Amino acid sequence: MEIIEGFKAFNLDQTNIHGKKFEEGKTYVTKRPIQFYRSGYHICTHLAHVYSYYYPAEEVKVAAVSGFGQKHFIAEDDYRGVYNMYAVEKLTINHFLSREEVIANILADIPYNQKIFINNAHLSAEELKLFIAQLHDNFEMMRLLLFWQMGYKNIYKEDYEDVQKLIRKCYNG
Repeated sequence: MEIIEGFKAFNLDQTNIHGKKFEEGKTYVTKRPIQFYRSGYHICTHLAHVYSYYYPAEEVKVAAVSGFGQKHFIAEDDYRGVYNMYAVEKLTINHFLSREEVIANILADIPYNQKIFINNAHLSAEELKLFIAQLHDNFEMMRLLLFWQMGYKNIYKEDYEDVQKLIRKCYNG
């Protein structure tokens, strides 16, 4: 039996969009036919991708999960720019992640997934400092941070040197 390791988002009270409460360590089973976007427990194999489906991201609790049984695989949701998603018949909640665990996972992820997270989540001042410290040498990632997280809505109209000045200002405090 193939086990899919991934992530699933819930409301802050650990309920899904249907109001069902989920608990760490428990396995849940659906009897309905499995079809992505319609039925089954939906999971993403990349943590950042769950934030494309829940807004605002600050009102989400994410769990590391295992899915198994019948499954329906979606290679790509080109509308949201995410990939490798499943609807599964059986779902085990392995661990609800703390915000610190989420941030550490995102910072260790590939740039594409970091971009998805930056575009969909609101970072606290301390979290923003962590992202800037790690990404200050990456011009494109810093522009994303400046645009989505710091409110510089004209950043893509600025020339390279002006953007570099803003990046240095952010990094040096």
